[in-house]
Amino acid sequence: MPYTVARRTGEIGIRMSLGARRGDVIRMVLRQAFALSAIGLATGVPVALGASKFVESFLFGAKANDTAALFLAVAILLSAVLVASYVPARKASRIDPLTAVRHE
Repeated sequence: MPYTVARRTGEIGIRMSLGARRGDVIRMVLRQAFALSAIGLATGVPVALGASKFVESFLFGAKANDTAALFLAVAILLSAVLVASYVPARKASRIDPLTAVRHE
């Protein structure tokens, strides 16, 4: 996310110079991060459910389709996405529009 925000510095500067508020910029960056994580979860959860029987055969005490473990993994992933994207989003919201436009 920091790389994506750095690449979009000019765009963010133009948006802010046209009247976008800091909250709008933060929401834009967070929306993009959560969209990417939703795509990853949409592909990863079915694969994890499909592979759970295979994993159960190798690990002692592991249950196939353990919903608590899957829910915990999804919660940890979404928490990591929030933390990893909020910092660049907050930094992007503090960009001076004039400096950002000159950056290009």
